[in-house]
Order: sequence, then C-alpha cells, then structure tokens
Amino acid sequence: MSSNLLHSRPLDDIDVREEESDTAIVAGGRIEFATFVEGEYVESILISRTRASQIYRNLGRLLGQTPRTFEALRKAEILIA
Repeated sequence: MSSNLLHSRPLDDIDVREEESDTAIVAGGRIEFATFVEGEYVESILISRTRASQIYRNLGRLLGQTPRTFEALRKAEILIA
C-alpha cells in the first residue's frame, strides 16, 4: 500500500511497549510507540524512558488525572517508571 494513502487515513491504534531486541526485552531500554491504521503497521519511534514518563504525565493532565493518580499507577508498575 502506498505511503501517501496510509498517511491520509487517521491512526486507529498506538501500541506502547518496551524496546526489544531479536531475543528479548532490552533491560533499561527505550520505549517504542508504534502506530497503526486499520490494523496495519505504519511506523514506530523509540524514545527515552524519561521522555515517555513526561508524555504520560502530560497526557494525564489533558485527561484530568491528578499527579497522585499517576504516582499510584507508577508504584503499581502500570506506568513506565
């Protein structure tokens, strides 16, 4: 499928996971954000764990979450530390 056609359709999914090698998750590695359109992989970027935490905090503010909520989720290891 052509790249122009993919970029003209809205993203429908973003997958966030730890950086992986061919054999396993990279300990202390970066965070991968992969984007999909209609279930089809478009592209992904790797960012530092620090930046990923900043993105989660900013997203939480936009969604009306309190810092206390995010701290509780982080301690429960639901969010990236």
